[in-house]
Amino acid sequence: MESGWTGGRGGGGTCVAAVVVVFRGVTERPMTCRTTATTAGPRPMAVKGATVKDLIEALQIFAKYIPDVATPTSCDHDVLYVDCDPDLVDPNDEERLRELSFLVNEEWGCFMSFRFGSY
Repeated sequence: MESGWTGGRGGGGTCVAAVVVVFRGVTERPMTCRTTATTAGPRPMAVKGATVKDLIEALQIFAKYIPDVATPTSCDHDVLYVDCDPDLVDPNDEERLRELSFLVNEEWGCFMSFRFGSY
């Protein structure tokens, strides 16, 4: 996994991550996820100290948009994937998920987090 941040401290830059993963039947496919910070605050991938409360809050948001399925998540190469269609998520919820370090993967139509991966 390679990751980086372009832009100044406290937001306003672009978070870039490139990983090779196996997800949704796609094997060893490179993918890039980009998000642009819209508010001042910690960089999405620089947040330290993943807490259970933050993860539970994110999962409660996702629960509003994911049908009751057996496997809504996947974890691979230190990345947690949530099989939730970003197009269905309310913009306010998407912003909160971004604050909780869940980025939109536009290529695969899901969310991903480097904060709650398998370190």
